[in-house]
Amino acid sequence: MKLFLIYTIIIAALVYIYSSRASLYTKFMSKEQTGILKGFAILTVLWAHSGMNYGVHGIQWIAGIGVALFLVFSGYGLSESFKKNGLKDFWKKRFVGVVIPFYIVYFIGTLVMNHSINLHQAVNILLMQDVNWYIQYIIISYVIYWFVTMISEKFNFTNSQKFIFLVVCFIIWFFIDTFYFAMPDDPFLRARQMLSFPFGVLVSNHLETVNDFFRKQKNIKYFMLIAFVGIFSLGITQFSFFKNNSYLLLNSLSLLTILPLTIFVIWLSTNFKVLFNSKFLLFTGSISYELYLVQAFSRKVIIQDSFMTLLFFLIITFAISYILKQLFNKFISKQLLLKLKNIS
Repeated sequence: MKLFLIYTIIIAALVYIYSSRASLYTKFMSKEQTGILKGFAILTVLWAHSGMNYGVHGIQWIAGIGVALFLVFSGYGLSESFKKNGLKDFWKKRFVGVVIPFYIVYFIGTLVMNHSINLHQAVNILLMQDVNWYIQYIIISYVIYWFVTMISEKFNFTNSQKFIFLVVCFIIWFFIDTFYFAMPDDPFLRARQMLSFPFGVLVSNHLETVNDFFRKQKNIKYFMLIAFVGIFSLGITQFSFFKNNSYLLLNSLSLLTILPLTIFVIWLSTNFKVLFNSKFLLFTGSISYELYLVQAFSRKVIIQDSFMTLLFFLIITFAISYILKQLFNKFISKQLLLKLKNIS
């Protein structure tokens, strides 16, 4: 626990040592604000996952907020992209930006850790099965968004009708996951995130209205209430009555845990910029996806019962992620996407 406390102090120090006096973002849901919050999100994942290495229990929900932020921004980003480009190159961009980096890191990481890759491991990586629930989750979210958008375009749905259709699809997925695919150890892991992606789309559909609501001082009571709902729901789901009850009850309550707290974090970043106005967060956000992929292996290999391994873990994870980001931008995002466009 002592080492984990030191680790926490190091991360906090990095954030605030590189704080900026000048405001790094002014526009609501700008690239800079979402980038900083992505940096905050991946740091919560690094912090919580590393804590698990030290046997610190009960902090996984912090990483859940980070994951929810990524999903909110994914829904928001896809909706904003659709306004400009429609569904043009939709799957090419997802394949190049998400799938290929995942395959590269996971094949190399598995090979380095195990010194070989058997057929079962290779198939699991290719199918994104039993190796990383979030990547599989985000791909399914892309499929749902693409399907909903295709149907909505064909039948000329309004934005409201399209959004309702999207929410219905996620609710159906919620029930399917709860009854057939819930993981016994963490049955709520995916279920509690089911409204995060649609919330991002909702923000995009009503950006000015949401912006005004987030910024008005008189609405602070609503965000305090939202935070209370998240904390209260999180608390009651820890009781054995709910844990030992049906997955449906636990997962339904879990919907009111992570997303309300995520909305509260976005509100904080909008109205209390001093807490997030850090160049380190902005930099971290720019390599957040690579950090997420790399930490899955580096924390298992590097973190041991010593202070130096903590520092080594941070340095190595950030260094590899930054290098990968440059390589992906140069050789995958640009070159491969260009070749795919030429083929089509």
